Amino acid sequence: RPSELVVPSARMLHIDNEGLDLAEGRIKGAALREFLEWYRATFGEGDLRHRLAGAPTLHSLPNLDLGLVGCGVLASGWYDADDIHLLLDAIARGRTETEVRQLVTAGSQAAVTRTLTGLHRTVMRVVGSPKLHARFAQRLWSTYYDTGRVESVCVNEHAQSITYTDWTSHHPVLCTMTTASDSVIFALMGLSGVTVSHVSCVLDGAPGCTHLVEWQ
Repeated sequence: RPSELVVPSARMLHIDNEGLDLAEGRIKGAALREFLEWYRATFGEGDLRHRLAGAPTLHSLPNLDLGLVGCGVLASGWYDADDIHLLLDAIARGRTETEVRQLVTAGSQAAVTRTLTGLHRTVMRVVGSPKLHARFAQRLWSTYYDTGRVESVCVNEHAQSITYTDWTSHHPVLCTMTTASDSVIFALMGLSGVTVSHVSCVLDGAPGCTHLVEWQ
């Protein structure tokens, strides 16, 4: 059974970036590539093409091609956070908060499952238990982002608290993706009944983004 993700319904998952400071940092293409592949298979190439047609130029994604596997995004490539934000805004635009949350959760879980059982499967040997995750969470994080600090704390034998700070490439959709991804990561450790719940976010004025992972 798919792991459960709990996010407060009052929290907006997409925002208008117009007038906001540009994000700093880069994001690796591995998970993005798999997310776009999942999105295209789920909603169709026509939907994705229509949404991106109205998006600003994505300067760090010059080879974006919806006809290619992964839409031309390179798994080993690093892309400007600003461009990824614009891409995610285009996907979220016109959808309700609930629709975005469900879409992001399903897509993120599919993407992380593929990357951590494929290209980055060796990573799971490093963070293959909650205790190892607490020790090497930063290494896992740095596989996908080049900014941000991670604190993974064992709350008890059945719960782990994970907090991200100094994440300059933060975006509400990415934040939800990150939360959802831990439902996959901890399930791949062999834990059962994994649930992940949102605790706080920098968009709410918190010093960091925190979620709680629990299992049976």
